[in-house]
Amino acid sequence: MRPLRLELRGFTSFREPAVVDFEGRRLFAITGPTGAGKSSLLDAITWALYGEAPRVGRATRQLITHGARSMAVQFDFSVRGERYRVSRQAPSSIGTRIERQRPDGAWEPLADRAREVGARVTELLGLDFATFTKTVLLPQGAFDEFLRGDEPQRRDILTRLLGLGRYEEAGSKARNRAAGAVEAARTLREQIERLDAATPEAIADLEREHAALAARVAAIEAHRALLEARV
Repeated sequence: MRPLRLELRGFTSFREPAVVDFEGRRLFAITGPTGAGKSSLLDAITWALYGEAPRVGRATRQLITHGARSMAVQFDFSVRGERYRVSRQAPSSIGTRIERQRPDGAWEPLADRAREVGARVTELLGLDFATFTKTVLLPQGAFDEFLRGDEPQRRDILTRLLGLGRYEEAGSKARNRAAGAVEAARTLREQIERLDAATPEAIADLEREHAALAARVAAIEAHRALLEARV
């Protein structure tokens, strides 16, 4: 994901509408004195994407500027060369949506419900809120928490972040194919063993047994016909 443009209003220290333009910048730094709103910009991006922020979770009304009635954030970003726009406002969720820009410049709606927007963002980025805030936008002090996290959690985060799931899927398919090959080999081996038992002597014995059984069947049929004639 590459951030392109951020608009916010009534969000923490940003009472009045503010715009941050990231376009054309491969590397940038957000600087300013304590309380200037640096962390608020990151919170605004996270809230726009997922509907929650690391500092307050889903209790996002706390982020509304003191004395303001509402807050709104609009965030443009690109993924794999396509531009998307996600919009949220609170306390009302009306206006929450995610859109994709078409080649002609028009915006195509993708989802307009809070949960659907969050699910679509997770699908696009391949990261849910917990993973996003541990790998992309780390809250203050969270990097140390990630480094000290337990091994399974770190492995899961890195697997999703680096797209290693495709290799796990390929490994699973390979194991299934190997198991199928082993079963096929076992079946062929049993068939070969049965063929090995088909010696000329064994075939002759089976033919004699078949002839004897055929004679018994003929005798039984003749006896049955005789009984039917008597009846």
